[in-house]
Amino acid sequence: MAAMAPSFFSELRAICGDDGVITQEERLMVYECDAYTMEKHLPDAHVAHVVYYGDGAPEGFRLRVGKWLPAGKPTLYSPHLAAPVPLQPAPDGSLALPAFGQYCAVKF
Repeated sequence: MAAMAPSFFSELRAICGDDGVITQEERLMVYECDAYTMEKHLPDAHVAHVVYYGDGAPEGFRLRVGKWLPAGKPTLYSPHLAAPVPLQPAPDGSLALPAFGQYCAVKF
């Protein structure tokens, strides 16, 4: 995992609670289960999950991206879209999200 300022984790814990933030390397491993024990490794990407609970189609959403994220090619994935959608960061670093149904994940 990329090194991040300790203040980032403090702020995240204030939002998510102590149980909602995992930073210990041994806890970042893929959980064991009966069907999938062959692939144990640390996550190789940062992912933002977006869930839309409103009525109608989600339109005009922007994802604010932290400066601590590594540079990469953000891509939006959704079961409501035919294919992954590459995203271009705006000058302020945010990402405009196309209509994505009720759920999407952005991989960095």
